[in-house]
Amino acid sequence: MRFFSRLFQLFLLLVIWFFWMNAWIVLDSRNEVQRSPGSYDWYTVWLVLWASVRSDGSLSPVLQQRVDAAISVYNAWKIQKIIVSWYDKDETYLEAMSMGEYMLSKSVREEDLVIDSWWYDTLASVQRAKNEFGVEKMIIFTQRYHLWRSVFLAKHSDVDAVWYSTDHHAYSVSDLWTLREMFARVKAFIEVMLLRSEQISWQSLL
Repeated sequence: MRFFSRLFQLFLLLVIWFFWMNAWIVLDSRNEVQRSPGSYDWYTVWLVLWASVRSDGSLSPVLQQRVDAAISVYNAWKIQKIIVSWYDKDETYLEAMSMGEYMLSKSVREEDLVIDSWWYDTLASVQRAKNEFGVEKMIIFTQRYHLWRSVFLAKHSDVDAVWYSTDHHAYSVSDLWTLREMFARVKAFIEVMLLRSEQISWQSLL
């Protein structure tokens, strides 16, 4: 009986820790999330984060929103680069390439587009933008459910980032996506606050 009691206490502690880390990320990034960029002209680099691509190579509704939002403001603001970022796992699941090809088909100039297919999560995408491409300020295109973690990771990578809402059309975020995002926040907290993920220095390309 004592064993099960201790097991329950451990489970309860883990649940409390789980929700505490989620709350920490939201509270830690709320000032950046609520901050208005004033003029987007100050932010000449735009980061479009990954989401799933269908098996036929077409963009999922969530990813379609992010990419369409970036395209919709492309001609309205002075932009040096649009970075589309993800790690392409194999030749049948080329997320970043699909995003890039879609943008090029919508008249985004090739010289303004960086298709970055080497890194595998949001933290790596932000750090690579900073260390590989020399980005210090950026606009992140993503949905509201994902914004807290994105801004949190940018903040702790010493990148001045603000969020551009892509929630312009109705879409359904399933309970599974919400739960996945909560676990992803825990991973982000552990990487940034406990493991202190090291940043790799790269030659600036911008």
